[in-house]
Amino acid sequence: KMGLLDVDALSVANIEQLLDCVCGSIDRGRTELAEHPGGSPRRYKRWDFRDMSDFAEVDPWEMHNWSLNPSPAVWPRCRQRLKRCKGGLVALLRDVSMSMAGVNATWGSRVTLGLLEACRERDMSFGYIEFNHHSKKFRGADGSFFSTDYEALCSLAMRLQCNGWTNYSKPLQEVLEEFQAFSLKGTDRSLRGQAHVL
Repeated sequence: KMGLLDVDALSVANIEQLLDCVCGSIDRGRTELAEHPGGSPRRYKRWDFRDMSDFAEVDPWEMHNWSLNPSPAVWPRCRQRLKRCKGGLVALLRDVSMSMAGVNATWGSRVTLGLLEACRERDMSFGYIEFNHHSKKFRGADGSFFSTDYEALCSLAMRLQCNGWTNYSKPLQEVLEEFQAFSLKGTDRSLRGQAHVL
């Protein structure tokens, strides 16, 4: 959809540099490892005999030694499979005041679309607020602020209307409250160290 927005070549090059920098920062932050059956064997842990799914990961030599002298106090080691965490949250606060009218609105729209595509590739949920002197928070179909409905968010990002004056304190406060509410509601999609406000 970015091709629909008419921006000069220099602005497009600058947008690509900005997105490379932001995406590089996100990717460098994705270093946290979590236990996952499809992950790579990265370290050892004590085998829990109640969890038979790990039986195939038990070190054969340690199992042999343990079977010669079994002890419930010391179980053989097994490989622990770990995988880099996917997901996370990105919140974008987009200025739609009169100071962004014209080519700046188009540039902001292209940046927003680029960030949405980066989030789609990384399976990250995206929150979106447009602000001028008022703040307008967009919610997904299920009512949640952080959404993976990228198509609906792309449609919002294509809007170029600008009016009013700039006041970023209210949207910044709102997005911080959304991050706090997300971390408190005990969801499957935990933060896992990935939370960004742009």
